[in-house]
Amino acid sequence: MSWMTAVFFAATLLQDEGDLGQKAYQEGRFAEAADHFEKAVARDRKSPQLWIALGHASLQASRWESAIRAYREALALKVDTVDLHRALARAFEMGGQEEEAMGSLRKAVALDPEGADSLSIARLLVKREAWLLAEQELLSFLRHSPSSIDGLEVLAFVLGRSGRVTEAGEVYRDLERRRPAELKYRVAGARLAASQSHYGEAIDALEMVRHLGGLNDVEERLLADLYLQEKMYPEAAACYARRLVLLNPPKAEDVYRLGHAYYESKEFVSAEETFRKVLAIDPAHGGAALYLGHIAQARGHTDEARRYFSDAEKRMADSPQPSIALGNLELKETDWVKAAEAFRRALQFGSSDPALWYNVVFSWHQAGRHEEARQALKEALQESPFAERLRALLHEMGR
Repeated sequence: MSWMTAVFFAATLLQDEGDLGQKAYQEGRFAEAADHFEKAVARDRKSPQLWIALGHASLQASRWESAIRAYREALALKVDTVDLHRALARAFEMGGQEEEAMGSLRKAVALDPEGADSLSIARLLVKREAWLLAEQELLSFLRHSPSSIDGLEVLAFVLGRSGRVTEAGEVYRDLERRRPAELKYRVAGARLAASQSHYGEAIDALEMVRHLGGLNDVEERLLADLYLQEKMYPEAAACYARRLVLLNPPKAEDVYRLGHAYYESKEFVSAEETFRKVLAIDPAHGGAALYLGHIAQARGHTDEARRYFSDAEKRMADSPQPSIALGNLELKETDWVKAAEAFRRALQFGSSDPALWYNVVFSWHQAGRHEEARQALKEALQESPFAERLRALLHEMGR
């Protein structure tokens, strides 16, 4: 083979690999395209176009290191375009090299000061929760793009996370004026208001969204929780019920919240039915058993209430509430020993509540178990030496 034939053959192979890579890329076969471009650059390492093509194909094929290498080779060949720096930044970011990504984006800013690269840097800083630095980048971006919806959205988020809730609210209201059909800005404003304990304002905003376009299940839960906070229990129940329609299948905790709202609304029949559904989903749910015990006790079904409270004790091993409920039940039934034992179990959770100690001492005293009463009172006064009820009990027992 003559040297002219060899050169022609090599050029044909090079052209074929590049053409095959281009065709595969256009058809969405990015890994195959990258393989072809890899072969092409192996034969012509001085072609920046091939290196860039390899970088693009590798990026689309999620081969981050290969993309980074290819773009760097193109830069080494004196290709210094804003698009190349942006592509390299993307490869760095996807490869988890965020500092290097910001470095490439800053080079893009230098080449195109009015581009969106400062916004991209700000987003990377948001991922790091570097709020002040992110704000600085956003303000730089918004100076030349003051109407950017993306920029304003990120700025509102950053201000909110920085604790500058009033300023964030102003930005969200500006976004509402610019895009009145975008209900997400009202939702974001509601979350900000809720974070500042402005529950009524948050409720009004979410109700407006509900009437204008409807709430998703997360937003319905937020609205329901706000109604609970405001002790507007029927409204909370309505929200939780709507939310359950959106969930398939609902989790036990979702149904439990509805039961809680019914219970606080004094709708005990609906509450009982709902808590039974909770136990059908999750038989180990202690909160549902505890509420069912309260409902049974309110109806005078003492034995049933006692069973539910005892079940809740087993299921809620990290809460004193079932033991307290059982102690109060036994107190009303004048079963003093059982009451004292239940209150004593409640204290084992680390509580130093003088009222619990009082109930323990009082129950032992009423049961005629004076030694236990004195010992409990001694422990109680060690923890709460100035509790008036305990000192009054000490005086009464000393007579």
